[in-house]
Amino acid sequence: TDRDHPRPIASLDLSQTDWLLVTDAYGVYTDDLKQIELERAHMDYSERIFGGLSGADAQAIAALSARGKHILLEFNSIEEPTTAGARARIEELFGITWTGWVGRTFINLYDTLDVPRWLPREYLRQYGNDRMPLGPALAIVHRDGRLRVIPDPIPERVAPRVELTARGVSELPHARSGGRYPYWFPVLTAREGIEVLAEYVLPSLRVMDSLRATEGIPRRIPMLTRRTDGGSHRIYLAADLA
Repeated sequence: TDRDHPRPIASLDLSQTDWLLVTDAYGVYTDDLKQIELERAHMDYSERIFGGLSGADAQAIAALSARGKHILLEFNSIEEPTTAGARARIEELFGITWTGWVGRTFINLYDTLDVPRWLPREYLRQYGNDRMPLGPALAIVHRDGRLRVIPDPIPERVAPRVELTARGVSELPHARSGGRYPYWFPVLTAREGIEVLAEYVLPSLRVMDSLRATEGIPRRIPMLTRRTDGGSHRIYLAADLA
């Protein structure tokens, strides 16, 4: 409502707050302002105006947790463009670690209204071929620029499957496993003692198996984690579920 004066978490009075929900922390970039009336986000890299969590934001979240209050973070609260220091503080607080990888299933890699412009550019640079696969593909990209593309003609075979863990079945008795998740997700790991309530299960394809071996990407990735020691619920929902 006031673009000239954004209000970061660190500037808010959280003294009466019981739950803090952080979502859509992707940031606003200069190209986002070109088509505001169409609500169309940028499709390529441009200069960041603001976004992500700062070290002061992470400190405010840690202080809220220390008072026994509760926080739910959605992807991508700790990923880009959150600062490295803030990310480390939040990872310690929530008991998770981002590997630097994110992924998403695309139905058509040639759909210019859906596929970021950097993807075909990086595909050409890294694969040495400007002919991307036709049909559905799972694209996994690292924050250092590495791009891996796993194609398959059947969308259901490339999109990760969401499964409840045994703990998740106990805690979420009305939820069901097996649904396919086609949008952006981070590749996380959960530290010892952290409750993992749901996981992504990556497709069992020959190319995917090779990728896991070379890049160290696990087949099962935490999607919903919870840490409750100290009386504070710290939940990470590793999905863009807007």
